[in-house]
Amino acid sequence: ASNTWNTLVSMAVKTNLGGGSFSAGTYTVPVAGRYAVSLNTGLLLGGGVSLIAGVAVNGAVQLEGNPVTGVNAYAGSVVSGVLNLAAGASLSLRLYAYGTPTLEPGARARSATATISYLGA
Repeated sequence: ASNTWNTLVSMAVKTNLGGGSFSAGTYTVPVAGRYAVSLNTGLLLGGGVSLIAGVAVNGAVQLEGNPVTGVNAYAGSVVSGVLNLAAGASLSLRLYAYGTPTLEPGARARSATATISYLGA
């Protein structure tokens, strides 16, 4: 059920090249046009835990990735698509979880990579 999925983590950015601004998982669109958006996320999942990547525009989910379920295994969800966005729109990168994930120390415990590319007007 949709009300059982909860936002799990916020993404952090290490490099921000080009226009717009990025903070706590939200990108503010600098110029109206078409944007290619992709989000690849992963976690070490405990028993009965599922996750899904999502992209929301101004709070409304526009893209959802593949739901994955694991039992003490690393699994990831990927979402990508092209969106027509207005200048100033808020593009949120989200990772939703059903159940309680196990966040173990180490490089493979959790990861997220996002790409936002302006394709033109």
